[in-house]
Amino acid sequence: MKTEKKLMGIVFFCLLCGTPAQAQLGGLLKKAKAKVEEKAKEKKKEVVQKAEARSKGLEDDEYEKEKGVIGIRTDDPLYNGAYKTTDWEFLQSCKWKGMVNGELQPLNNSKDIEKNALYYLYRIEKATKEKNLEKMLGENQERMIWLYNELANRAKTIAHFYDIDYDGYKKRFGTVLEDWKKVVWDGSTPTKIDYKDRKEHFEEYRDERYDSYIWLTKRAAETQNAAKEYYLKMAMDFREMLIGDGTFKPTDTKYAVLEKGIKDVLAQTSETFRQQHPYRSPETVMAEKKEREAQWAREKAKKEQERAAAIAANTKSWPKSNMGNAALLASCVKAIKAQWPDEDPRRVSIINTSWQIDRNAFGAIIRRRVAAWVDCKGEGGKRMAKCFGFSQDYVGGGKYGNTKFFGTGTQRPFYIQ
Repeated sequence: MKTEKKLMGIVFFCLLCGTPAQAQLGGLLKKAKAKVEEKAKEKKKEVVQKAEARSKGLEDDEYEKEKGVIGIRTDDPLYNGAYKTTDWEFLQSCKWKGMVNGELQPLNNSKDIEKNALYYLYRIEKATKEKNLEKMLGENQERMIWLYNELANRAKTIAHFYDIDYDGYKKRFGTVLEDWKKVVWDGSTPTKIDYKDRKEHFEEYRDERYDSYIWLTKRAAETQNAAKEYYLKMAMDFREMLIGDGTFKPTDTKYAVLEKGIKDVLAQTSETFRQQHPYRSPETVMAEKKEREAQWAREKAKKEQERAAAIAANTKSWPKSNMGNAALLASCVKAIKAQWPDEDPRRVSIINTSWQIDRNAFGAIIRRRVAAWVDCKGEGGKRMAKCFGFSQDYVGGGKYGNTKFFGTGTQRPFYIQ
């Protein structure tokens, strides 16, 4: 009997201990099941999102944020909120112009510029990881560079870029660009000569230079669409530049190889590309270069004539001072030298016939001042008369202090005869 009770106690104790363990195990299984279901739900959601994007002609990771604005889905915090404005002309119309009429231009649509810059950087980074030359070398790349330069110009003017970490963006841009170069120039012929040393050492590395541009034509031949046009255009541009300055000649050993490579690939491009980048013979390139240089010379001569005429029309004799003794005139020269030493002031001629008195709200005298012509350094070794103001503070008892610079005058400067 005692043994039975003891066994019953052990069983009851085990049951007591087993109940929480079973509950804990059940909880873990429930959580695991919920996690699997959540992952399946997320996967299903992702499939739906991709299908929805494709049905609207968008990328898998894009969605229509609002009319004319395409957002991206990404977990990368740098690209949070990045979007593409479908009206590219609108973005270009917001181009930073710096100073307008002597004042800083308002930062027009900076938010759109910044968000689009991040969008296209994201696109290039993704394409680079996938080694997708089509998406690396087409519209995405052109727009990314334009927007990055635009963003950099604005960064010089304002310290805060809304909620965007500009330094973080700049760092990522540098990293992406390095990875981009490795993919775009994979297998290219290394060169030992820098552009600035080309004239001095070109003969030594002539074949090496040809090999570089022949590689571009081969790369163009094995790629398609945007990538093909990118490599071919670069080969054609280099060829014309080097023919134009006389360093590539049709008599060179490898010239024919480069020409054939360009012509063969050009025939495979679109009609639009061929219209925009037609093949030009060496004779045509040289003739166009000669005509451009002649046109530049004509424009330069015309500008010099116009400038000479403008100077002649704005040249006058040094005017006589309307007031002041030698001591006052000398003090004005001293004051302008202290303020603008680079102007090289030599003499002063006062425009006023008497002092202009400034008073405060109670009628008490504050200062007296005059405007004067100052003989200053001009362009091309010429001297110019520039208008400046000078003042003397009232010290009481009918007396005034030392002569001081009092700002730039309003009268137009003129050249001194």
